[in-house]
Amino acid sequence: MRISSALLASLTLLLVCAPQAIQAVDTLEVDGAMVWIGNADPDSAPSPLLPALGMNFPLVSQRRWGMDTGFLVTGAYYEYTGERAIPAELEQRDFATPLLLGDIRAGLHLPVGERVRIDLTAGLLLVLRVPIPLGPDAAADFGQSLMYLLARAAYPETELAVRFPLLPAFDPRLAVRAGWPWFHLWDGEPYAFWDQLIVTGVLGLVYKLPAKNAGE
Repeated sequence: MRISSALLASLTLLLVCAPQAIQAVDTLEVDGAMVWIGNADPDSAPSPLLPALGMNFPLVSQRRWGMDTGFLVTGAYYEYTGERAIPAELEQRDFATPLLLGDIRAGLHLPVGERVRIDLTAGLLLVLRVPIPLGPDAAADFGQSLMYLLARAAYPETELAVRFPLLPAFDPRLAVRAGWPWFHLWDGEPYAFWDQLIVTGVLGLVYKLPAKNAGE
């Protein structure tokens, strides 16, 4: 019940905030990223490093603080071991699994000089993974795999980022995010805490939208 409530609250928050973000934004950030997912099981695949694309929208943007929401899209192969759905190498794959990483973060903006800015934020990351079976055996394990992944979809998230000027209309933004696998506090799995940790390196390009006329 605790996990289901967290997932519902997270999804509701993202859906409510997204339309407001689209209407209120004065910048638009396009992101390229590399997503690392920790896998501490010694009998399975190495921790995958996945390329991802996405966008980020400011919900509130003040000089000293702000709130953002955004998403990244990527994909990986997974296998079901009888108890867990875990990343798999090509030869062992049971599922092709699209990943949608949606988050909402709030925190401090720390100006450095006139235009460089350091961001320290924290929030909630929602990782939606839908395993697509690649064979009849995998299809039989679809329900158990999906439930395992859904039960581990909500993560507390932290971010450290720096934004600096490049061109009048564009600012690069470099960020490192971590999604912390707090579900290990109760799931009882015998693996290191970094198992299923999600670390994301982001290179964003922030486009400053033209100012709207007061009458619009």
